[in-house]
Amino acid sequence: MTDRAELLYDARNTLGEGPWWDSDNGWLYWTDITDKKIHRLAPESGSTEASV
Repeated sequence: MTDRAELLYDARNTLGEGPWWDSDNGWLYWTDITDKKIHRLAPESGSTEASV
């Protein structure tokens, strides 16, 4: 078995970091420090949101 990375969502972050998986709700959270936003992605549906 080979592990490999896969792009799920092209957020075009300037400096995306700090990924955190919310297993209770199925969301992946991360921050874009430069743009001062918190992002989240639901991999199952492809739904995304970003704070402004």
